[in-house]
Amino acid sequence: MAKSKGMISGFIVGGAVGAVSALLLAPKSGKALREDVSSCARNMGHKTSEVAANVGQYASDLAKSVTNQLPRVVSSASDAAQAVKEASDDVADTVKDNLRSAMKNDHE
Repeated sequence: MAKSKGMISGFIVGGAVGAVSALLLAPKSGKALREDVSSCARNMGHKTSEVAANVGQYASDLAKSVTNQLPRVVSSASDAAQAVKEASDDVADTVKDNLRSAMKNDHE
C-alpha cells in the first residue's frame, strides 16, 4: 500500500509540475495565463479527489478480502499443524519401537 501511495503521489506531483511548466512556457497574455492556471488547478483538484476516492475504495476492498480469507487461512494452518503433530508422533513411536527392539536383541 505504501508503494502505491508513493506512486500515486509521484503521478500527482509530476502532473502538477508538467502542467505548470507548460503553462508558464506557453506564449500567452497574463489574463489567458491566469485563466489557464486557474483551470488547471481546478482540474488537478478534481483528479486528486478521484484518485483519493479510488485509493480509499481499493483499500476498503483489500481489507474486506483479507478479512474474508483470514478464517480459511487460519483453518488451513491449524490443519497443517495437526498433520505435522500426528506425523511427528508416528515417527517418535517408530523410533521408540526400533530402540526397544534393538535393546531387546542386544540382551538376547
